[in-house]
Amino acid sequence: MIFRRQLEEEGAIKVTKVDIGGGREQIRTVALRDAITDHFSADELQLVDDVIEELWNQNAAEVSNASHDIRWKVLELKDDIPYEFAYLSNEDITSQDIVRTHELAAEHGWLERYGRP
Repeated sequence: MIFRRQLEEEGAIKVTKVDIGGGREQIRTVALRDAITDHFSADELQLVDDVIEELWNQNAAEVSNASHDIRWKVLELKDDIPYEFAYLSNEDITSQDIVRTHELAAEHGWLERYGRP
């Protein structure tokens, strides 16, 4: 919130409220200048463009539901998320995946920390 307020004061953005129907409002941040991208590589900028394209037609609830997969569901609020969770997925889980998960859990002590996978 501090950065958004600072960007508003600089005239770089405008924050507006938009009626989205059903008595609900959406807070939208609108850029008033081009982004400063000097600190990002071409690959990083392409990744941002790809994510925007993928999520463009989804609402906040759809994006939230898609992001709250198995990795989200196995942890408690404010738990650290191990980097190894990047390899977990809801899609096409095979018996080999399950065996490998058990092996990794034993190897890294996840059973003691998080309980049974």
